[in-house]
Amino acid sequence: MTTESLNRKNTLISIEEAASSGIKRLKKPIWQSKYAHIELEIFDKVLGAWIKFYDPSNKMINGRDPVELSCLTLELSARAWEPYEGPAGGSKEYKLEQEKLKSLTL
Repeated sequence: MTTESLNRKNTLISIEEAASSGIKRLKKPIWQSKYAHIELEIFDKVLGAWIKFYDPSNKMINGRDPVELSCLTLELSARAWEPYEGPAGGSKEYKLEQEKLKSLTL
């Protein structure tokens, strides 16, 4: 492992840690789309039952965006996530990316 990958690994957090810290939006650093992210439901720093997965390609692939996932389908304690600070799903920039992807598939 390189020093950079070790440093990055030390900054990764779990979904449980994010929820207890009040961090609602996360992404996996390996995801190709810079817009892909999950949004947690947090109630009094406790993770709710559902997680919303946003990705501009969701609408074409799944017919809706975001896609709701049960928190039981993910490893909640795995330190594989980093805070997402990009545009929210539904923002102008996000919608432009959806349109760009849609035009590529027609």
